[in-house]
Amino acid sequence: MNFAQAQWQVIYPPLPDSLNFIGWGISVVDENIVWGNPKINIANTVYPPTYLTNKYYYKTLDGGNTWSWGEIDGVTVENDAGEYWFNAHLCGVDSNTAWVVRFEGYGADKTEVFRTTDGGDTWVRKDPPLEFPSELLGIHFFNQNEGVVWGEEHYSASGPYPNGWGIICFTTNDGGDTWSKAAIPSTADEGIIFLASSGTFEVVGDHIWFPTSKRVFHSGDRGKTWDASSPLWPDRPVLMVAYRDTLRGLAFSDRDLDLNVVPEQLKHTQDGGNTWTTTNVGYWLNIRINLEYVPGSGGVYWATSPTHTALSTDNGETWSFQTIPEIFWFAEFLSPTVGWGAGAAHPTPGTSRLVMYKWIGDSLLCQPCDPVLETEEAVHANLLLEVSPNPASDIFTINIPQVKGQLFTAQLFDVNGRLLLTSEMQGGAPARLELSGFSRGAYFLKVFNEKSTGAVRLLKI
Repeated sequence: MNFAQAQWQVIYPPLPDSLNFIGWGISVVDENIVWGNPKINIANTVYPPTYLTNKYYYKTLDGGNTWSWGEIDGVTVENDAGEYWFNAHLCGVDSNTAWVVRFEGYGADKTEVFRTTDGGDTWVRKDPPLEFPSELLGIHFFNQNEGVVWGEEHYSASGPYPNGWGIICFTTNDGGDTWSKAAIPSTADEGIIFLASSGTFEVVGDHIWFPTSKRVFHSGDRGKTWDASSPLWPDRPVLMVAYRDTLRGLAFSDRDLDLNVVPEQLKHTQDGGNTWTTTNVGYWLNIRINLEYVPGSGGVYWATSPTHTALSTDNGETWSFQTIPEIFWFAEFLSPTVGWGAGAAHPTPGTSRLVMYKWIGDSLLCQPCDPVLETEEAVHANLLLEVSPNPASDIFTINIPQVKGQLFTAQLFDVNGRLLLTSEMQGGAPARLELSGFSRGAYFLKVFNEKSTGAVRLLKI
């Protein structure tokens, strides 16, 4: 793909300018529903902002044509003693349900978790049972009931960082009514450097990853149990991770352990994080905020910064850069055609304004695409699935010519790993798959029996 074709529509949601909103994290539910996690930029034009505070949310339910916003009621409000509460991350589940995890900055070690089920009109506090002073920094819900929060617990007051810190995770399967402490590796003196907003952690199906000051943490069972990589760098933290599937991913860092800016480094894994190799990416033009894989793209990654975006169409090996019209902090893609970003503008000195970016460019498919498919199962597949046509607007014809007469189960998944359809088909007998009621974008078809497995990526246009 020619990077010159990269196109974002710049949208200025009609939110009160007096609040000095800036776009921080976003949560893209589908092509129409986007929840936003704004902050009030107290320091206005300073970057990084000296103080950020927030008790608000915003959203669109119609692809950005109209917007609404409101306060998260019940949250702890900033006081005159210099306490500033951060919305570390917001996770939208559907048009009515969303979660927010917040913490109080500057050493107070206080945390709040809130849920709304009525579109943001009311919020209910759903904190996990913390044993020590803690800062929960990330939250993700896989559906209405199953979710995970993670962050740091500070079981010792000695030392500013990271002495006495450790990683902590909790899961729930009843919408936050009860929480269970997750099993994690030993994490003595290990913390999380940046907030776990969009673009710093990754979810693929039941798998989730997040970075720490030393390693990459991974869970394959929706956060109940975790493993961790070996330390990726001896002298710098891991700041961002993005995974293409359960085997292949990228990790990024451009700070030392004292958080000074150092030359950018990017590492690849091809085996689920067991081993990592360094890629020399050169000078990255202040790309320090967000790293995002485009699901279903065959190897496309985005990176963003306040002044530039970067695009790779070859699994992160090479990158192209583009200057953008306004500050661009975070992006999130659901497919090669559905992507959103959030940032800020400063129309006058001392003021800030929320900016949203909506992807309206060409489908982000690598050219040519990597023939390895997007699922771990496909890496070990021994079936050749014939699909015609592909891409298609409504109807795909699936055939397995090499195993005539055998019965198979066929499962259709979306790019987030959600199971959409299950049916049976027979080898050697072409089967019709109709997607007329589904949105445009990438899907994955897995076909299997007790002997064989195959998978293929379908693109609905």
